[in-house]
Amino acid sequence: MKRAYTERKTHRRTGDIKRDLSSDQLAGIGAVALAYNYVESSLDRALGLALGMGPELRLRLVTRIRSEDKTELLKLAAADMNLPSDLREDLAETSSYFLTLKGYRNGIIHARVLDAALGLGEVRGRGARHWEVLLTKDALDGLYEHLKAVANELASWILIWYQIRQLMSREADDPERSKFEKALLGACSQYQARRTERQSLPKLPEFPSESEMQEAWAKARAAEDMAWFQPLPTPSQRSGLSEAVKSTMGTHAPPHPLRDGQEKK
Repeated sequence: MKRAYTERKTHRRTGDIKRDLSSDQLAGIGAVALAYNYVESSLDRALGLALGMGPELRLRLVTRIRSEDKTELLKLAAADMNLPSDLREDLAETSSYFLTLKGYRNGIIHARVLDAALGLGEVRGRGARHWEVLLTKDALDGLYEHLKAVANELASWILIWYQIRQLMSREADDPERSKFEKALLGACSQYQARRTERQSLPKLPEFPSESEMQEAWAKARAAEDMAWFQPLPTPSQRSGLSEAVKSTMGTHAPPHPLRDGQEKK
């Protein structure tokens, strides 16, 4: 989905985004942008509950924290709460994968079309860093599904932290504790199921091989050649001379001024 830029002599693009990208690609870019917002919203809510903050304070605080730091704080909160080690390890994997997807999303959102025939974009970052990103329909659709799945995983952590906070606010002999303990186990099971579902998704597409790029360029060149080709128009049928005119042609020559006794005196 994203790699270091590779120098090439051939780049096929017009500079017009709506010509270089199909409607499916444009829709895919929009879907990826919106899906990421839902992932980050779930992360913010989970972190706010993990740190024991109310809605207003959570909104003011977590929106000032980088995503990388949010995931670290979420893992620290899980360790501080002494949650089971396997659950903490799974949370660390989800957090890491979220950051990977964020890198892909950032590349797509900030990309310019590099090669329309290949569905490649280019991104320039700080320090003169230069990347390529995939903008094909399959890549965009796949990234959308993976983002949606990670958003669901983090939404389960909202439930997990909510139940934990409910339990922490109650005495050991509170008769309602059993209800929240059961709900906590259910939220953990939901998280594990959603994580398994995400891991079963098809892998994100790879960049095209050299042979695939050559084939795509050949098809694009052939399409351009056909666009330039214009068949010659069929000649229109001329009306021609009438049969009456044709029958008199050459039979009545005009009188010659020096023949038939009409010599000039």
